[in-house]
Order: sequence, then structure tokens, then C-alpha cells
Amino acid sequence: MLAADCWKPMSAATASRCFTVGFGSGICCWGWYLLLGLVFALALTFAADAALWPLFYGFVGCACGVLLRDIGWVRAIRKNWPFSDKVTDWEKVRRMAEGTEPGASEP
Repeated sequence: MLAADCWKPMSAATASRCFTVGFGSGICCWGWYLLLGLVFALALTFAADAALWPLFYGFVGCACGVLLRDIGWVRAIRKNWPFSDKVTDWEKVRRMAEGTEPGASEP
């Protein structure tokens, strides 16, 4: 998936490969993970180079926590998806996204 495609509405096939990041933005998660990985890599490199081992292990713990939190979130969404898919009126969601549904408010 290209970065430009991440801003487009997601099809069911795309959604099964890439979950969205909060606020209903539809932003592909992989770009955020690459950025987060770069930040953590720089922080780990700095801490190791300066021999600040408590800080280094703190960054390792934070990185593991972020990854495990998101894995748990994906597992919960996948577990509940069949129910959400059945009870959601997708036509109404589409109309609200287009702004044609009465009562759809602008953010």
C-alpha cells in the first residue's frame, strides 16, 4: 500500500491488511510505525552511546509497551468485528461520510 492510498477510504480488503489509527482518520498504521521505530532507534542509539543504561532500558520498555498495546487493540477489534459488521448500517455510514445524511455534523 502506498502512503498516498492511506488517506483514501478503506475497502474491506484493505482494512483486513491495515487497521486505522485513532480518530477515524484512516491513516495507514505502517507509516506511523516506521516513524515511531525511527524515533525509538535514535533514542536507543543516544542512550547506548552515552552509556545511560537505565534510560536505554526505559526506552526498550516503552517500545515493547507500545507494540504490545497495539497488538492487544488489533486482537480486540478482530474479535468484535463480526458483530460490529452485522449491526452497522454501512449505507448510512457512507452517506454521513459524504455529508448527505441529515444530522451529520461537521467536525
